[in-house]
Amino acid sequence: QAQWWSMWVIFTFVGLWHDLMWRWLAWAWLNCVFFSFETAVVRLTRHPTLDAPKQQNPLVWALVVNVCCAVNQVLLIIANLAIMHGFQGSLD
Repeated sequence: QAQWWSMWVIFTFVGLWHDLMWRWLAWAWLNCVFFSFETAVVRLTRHPTLDAPKQQNPLVWALVVNVCCAVNQVLLIIANLAIMHGFQGSLD
């Protein structure tokens, strides 16, 4: 829980540090949302109630986890490209 809160505080601070523009705050908060998704998936995969599906179909389980990782990477790339090229229709 502390890791989650500290991530939001640090990314918000970094967004404000760069410049007082909504673009940087949007970048910081998008990264926090996507890292929160990753944290939730990791916690879910470590939950003891999911031990049976992991053991029954390890290949399917690995595929699901890898797809989640790939989706998260794409979302982080989008967040970083958005800060480089701007958000459509945003005002600075």
